[in-house]
Formats: sequence, C-alpha cells, structure tokens
Amino acid sequence: MFARTTSLTAGQPGIDRGIRYVRDEALPMLQDIDGCIGMSTLVDHATGRCIITSSWQSAQAMRAGHPRIRPVEDRCVAAFDGMESTVDEWEIALMFRAHTSDEAACARVSWIEGDPDTMSDTIDAFRASMSDVERLPGFASASLLLDRTGGRAVTTAAFDTAAAMAKSRAKANEIRTRAADSTGAYVIEVAEFELAVSNLRVPELV
Repeated sequence: MFARTTSLTAGQPGIDRGIRYVRDEALPMLQDIDGCIGMSTLVDHATGRCIITSSWQSAQAMRAGHPRIRPVEDRCVAAFDGMESTVDEWEIALMFRAHTSDEAACARVSWIEGDPDTMSDTIDAFRASMSDVERLPGFASASLLLDRTGGRAVTTAAFDTAAAMAKSRAKANEIRTRAADSTGAYVIEVAEFELAVSNLRVPELV
C-alpha cells in the first residue's frame, strides 16, 4: 500500500470550502482511478495548515495515475486558497485500527528522520509500540508512512475527540520518543489536526 500527500497552507476563508471540495468532488474523481482506495484530509483551523492524503493499492497504480491525480490535487489546493503546497509519496508500512473515526475525530502527526538503512528497524519499533498506543484514551487508529530512500517517516494517530487527544499527549510523547530513540531516529515535528475527511480505507497492516 502507498500514499500520496499534498501539504499546504490554506487561506482562512477557504478551509471549509476546501473540505467540501475534497469530500464531494475530489474523492469521487480519485476513486474512479484504478488502484485508488480513498482519501483523508487533516486541517488546523488556527494556522491554515492542511494535509490531503490519497491511498493506493500499489506504487505502480499511484504512478500510473499521475496524469489524472495531479490536476485533482491542484484543484484541491485552489479550493483551499492554498499556498506553499508540496507533494510527497510514501509507503504505508503500518495501519492499525481500534475502530473507525467519526466526525469529531482529531489526529496527531509526527515527522521523524533517521538513517535510510534502519527503516526496517523503524517499522519493528513502531509495531512494538502499538500495544501501548492502543491503550491511550480515545485512541481510534494509527499509521506509519515511510520514505525509505530519504530516511523519513510519518506517524499519525487518530483519536475520537480533541479532548481525548489532549489527554494522551504526555504518554504519546513518551511512546514516540522511545520508539524513535531505539533506532537512532529523531522526531522533527509534532502537530495536531482535525480529521476533516476520513475515507482512506487502507486495510490493517500490522
């Protein structure tokens, strides 16, 4: 499984319009492309930061769809009044769900960098941490995305509510730091978002 992320800074008036565009127009268009298995959108209303993710059955399907995917992504950015957009492609290394997320869900995203040669160790470390993660209050799901060549990883943990996510911060930081340290990786950034569109439909990969 693979994923493609478009990260952008939205103009404040455009956030709600962008969410509607992703849900009502972009998602159906991408799902019409062979190999697409869904989309999600994370938004931070305070800063305008947004991350739009599409999920794919294989790297081949994702790359074969580029001519049709990129125009949809560009229209998403325009719908958000977006600025400074960047696109990244990832391997979906882990996906664990306690249950599906509802409309009140939020997510904490962590960006990690390390040695490209230790990416398999990173998978093992975060897989081992799932037993602790699933005990966090309000936990719904967690994923690990990898850029093996670049030595980059992104973890996303979804929670039922913003209150539950806030309650989990201290323990989640401990779990994250321990997993990263065990492979010599560094946590570069942690940010929290509203899970505005949740339709990735990636099967569990544990």
